[in-house]
Amino acid sequence: VRVRVVGDLARVPEDVRAEMMAVMAQTAGHDRAVLTICFSYTSRHEIAAAVAALATRCASGELDPEAVSAPALEAAFCTHDDAVPPVDLLLRTSGEKRLSDFLLWQSADALTFFTPVQWPELSLFSFLCILLRYQLSKPQLDAVLQTPATPVQATAARPAGAHVSALHRGGARAASAGAGDNGSTSAVVMR
Repeated sequence: VRVRVVGDLARVPEDVRAEMMAVMAQTAGHDRAVLTICFSYTSRHEIAAAVAALATRCASGELDPEAVSAPALEAAFCTHDDAVPPVDLLLRTSGEKRLSDFLLWQSADALTFFTPVQWPELSLFSFLCILLRYQLSKPQLDAVLQTPATPVQATAARPAGAHVSALHRGGARAASAGAGDNGSTSAVVMR
């Protein structure tokens, strides 16, 4: 397992940051799976840092401003890794029904489940039930995603969360879901 620690690591004490870097260096060659740990992380900071990086590249002439796009922004995220598929499932434990500035961009097309269970009490059985609900919901979600947009939808900005209210099943809100290019699934659990 290759370990990645991402976030605003400048805020982490030097000795802890050194340990993080050591673990990342020791596992850098591992390619069976990737464990990304978001530490001192917020989506706002990640997006702002990515925009600043793109602006710096444009100012230096390294990047043509016309080349700035959503994929270019995503590639500048600290969470970006070509070996990690897009987030398909986001599980929020603790009864909170918000994402708390966590992977906001990356989870835009993810199926999101909110559960009142606290993270330490989430059993394997409960997690498997959530995965089954994901598998059962996926074809319906894919159908919604593949529905052609009307000209009004294509040109008008939708209010934030409009896609979330489109589907609501059994207490789980669904935006969309999709497997990675290699058929793998990425799940994120937040507490």
